[in-house]
Amino acid sequence: MIYGVEGVIDVSKLVQFTGIFEPLKNPDYFNQVKLSSEWGTVYWDSGADLDPDVLYSYLSKQPIQLKTASIY
Repeated sequence: MIYGVEGVIDVSKLVQFTGIFEPLKNPDYFNQVKLSSEWGTVYWDSGADLDPDVLYSYLSKQPIQLKTASIY
């Protein structure tokens, strides 16, 4: 989890409001957002959540750091 970055995010720039994100079109439902300290991100009861790496990248204007995997 990365600390020290905060700001306001226009979620409409990150997701299309279809499928699992469709309920977020309703402002009353959108405002029921919850914070998961376990996952380090925001989520809604519909199962929609926003990847913390995407949120960090959006706010910090830094590219997402991809981790490489090794196969032995």
